[in-house]
Amino acid sequence: MSKTKLTESQFSALVKITQNTLSELEFERPQYRTNEITFTKEFVVPQIEKMLVDIKEKRLNLRGDGIQPVRPLFKSSISIKPDIEIEMFGERLIAFEVKILRKNDPTGSLTKAIGQGLLYRAWGYKATFVLIIDSNKNPKAMLPKLKNKISDLVDNLFVYIY
Repeated sequence: MSKTKLTESQFSALVKITQNTLSELEFERPQYRTNEITFTKEFVVPQIEKMLVDIKEKRLNLRGDGIQPVRPLFKSSISIKPDIEIEMFGERLIAFEVKILRKNDPTGSLTKAIGQGLLYRAWGYKATFVLIIDSNKNPKAMLPKLKNKISDLVDNLFVYIY
């Protein structure tokens, strides 16, 4: 198997396929006690796995909850890692951060998810997808507007709200 990297056009196609896949996803509102690790493992990872099988690019490697562990990023005294990553021969291509917004702390989870997404982009991932699952019965109307503003501000940082 060749160890050549993806070309820019191949990477752009991967991002577009990921955008299409995430745009078509539908999730039921998670149960109150469902944590993000369980949700990611049971609902998000299988969708990304299916996407990678469908595109038939054997050089891509998926890491995340329930499969191979994601390698942490270390900068100064900070260590963070996304919930899911797509990498190729050690090159970090796409990071996925999954957060569930809950009634008791929607702002904290939202700002943490977006902040982590920014750090992943700044520290080496070529693209980051932030998946925000609003568990509230009445989702906030401002979230879709915020999603578009964030995606417009930072190249290859995409926010999806479910």
